[in-house]
Amino acid sequence: MPDRLKYIFKYIFTRQNLIVISACLAFLIYKLSNLAWRFGDGNAYLYMVDQFLHGHWPYRDFFLADPPFFVLFLSLVRTIFGTHWLWYQTIPVILQIINAVLLWRLLKPTNHLAFLAPVLYLFSFTVLATSDFSTGVQLVVLFALLGDFLYQARHPFWSGVFWSLAALTKLYALPALLGWLLYLILAKKFSWHFIWGLAASGTIVMLPFLLMSPRGLIDSIILHQLHRTSGLNSWAVWRFFLSHEWAFWLAGLAGVFYKSGREYFWPLAFSVIFFLFFRDLYYLYLSFLFPYLVLLSVGFAARAVQSPEVRPLALVALLALVVNLLFGFYQYQTTVLLSGRFLNVQEIGSFLQAQTAHSQIYGSHELAPAVALLSGKKLFGNYIDTNAQVFSAGTLDLETVSRQAATEGIYLLARISDYPEYGINQTGFEGYFSRAVFVEFCQPLKLFPSTSNETDNYIGIYDCRPRLLPETSAD
Repeated sequence: MPDRLKYIFKYIFTRQNLIVISACLAFLIYKLSNLAWRFGDGNAYLYMVDQFLHGHWPYRDFFLADPPFFVLFLSLVRTIFGTHWLWYQTIPVILQIINAVLLWRLLKPTNHLAFLAPVLYLFSFTVLATSDFSTGVQLVVLFALLGDFLYQARHPFWSGVFWSLAALTKLYALPALLGWLLYLILAKKFSWHFIWGLAASGTIVMLPFLLMSPRGLIDSIILHQLHRTSGLNSWAVWRFFLSHEWAFWLAGLAGVFYKSGREYFWPLAFSVIFFLFFRDLYYLYLSFLFPYLVLLSVGFAARAVQSPEVRPLALVALLALVVNLLFGFYQYQTTVLLSGRFLNVQEIGSFLQAQTAHSQIYGSHELAPAVALLSGKKLFGNYIDTNAQVFSAGTLDLETVSRQAATEGIYLLARISDYPEYGINQTGFEGYFSRAVFVEFCQPLKLFPSTSNETDNYIGIYDCRPRLLPETSAD
């Protein structure tokens, strides 16, 4: 056997490497065995990619609230996956595996417990619950971790490139970037090459979109964010996160106290402060904090194990992390895994494909884009992101869009909650379609049972068009 091959096998089958590889394979198999269509923002991104590759630009031809890199990334993936739309559900799974390996590599040089990081990360409630659909957060984490790794590997320019790409994927990476910069300055490790990398990456990605539609870009990325209204109860979101990852928070804070990961404290601290004051907070956003909690937690455990004075505390921390992990896995398996699934999307797509009255559909961004891709219908007016925030912020006018759509003629798709026994009748579309217009223009075409295991109980398809007034006889 050649020496190089012997080295590869020896490297793979060392105990720690085998644990990391086994954790990644187990996560991959578990996730692929539960792969399914789901309601969510990921469906909107897929339709945006399809439009972009057909010559329609974000900010000019359709609304996009984020920087454009996630759409660009998915466009590259499209060259591999093509129109096998379900395959795109594997993207967050693959990215999280890469992120787990990066966590291990970041800790490995100075931490003999580094092999625990991928296990704790991949099988946490947070990663399990947020890797069922593709929203971009996994890519943000990847770029941020790559930025950290490359700077520590003495490649500040490329570190700046990837930190820039993190912010160009989702804006909530900016506070972490500022925290990283502060750490570099305080630790006297700052290099101007990092700034050149930031500038180069930002210019190359954003300049084409800025030239194509400067006003649309500013309205979407800046003004829309400033006008966003309060969404979910922020404290409830924080409580949910803390209750599901309590051990990681405690061990992470201990890691800060024992200075076991100062380079990760500042990005985490800046992000926490930002999310505390962010008005439209979702649990998905807070998952960006989790890699830093894992780094600090494993850092604390390794440091405490080596210190006789606090070694019992390290054992308690590791036990708490394992309990947290098992409890989180149970909660995911029994609740989240079964929620939000869109199992009859193919059936709905086939039904609409056979309908000829209208060529356009409109509806919830969680389902209409997926049905449009499968049915061959177009989304009315390229209104892809119909999140209620887009209307409540004044970016789009609800009455105007609804009346234009109904006047032209569309199939309206909505996740409907209908419980007459509780006085709840055909509700669920009001955030993106006017009820007054619905009553005036829309008639039920077909109702499909909802497979989401959430509050909606069916998927409604409505034929919306101007209705002829009944003739009245003359006196």
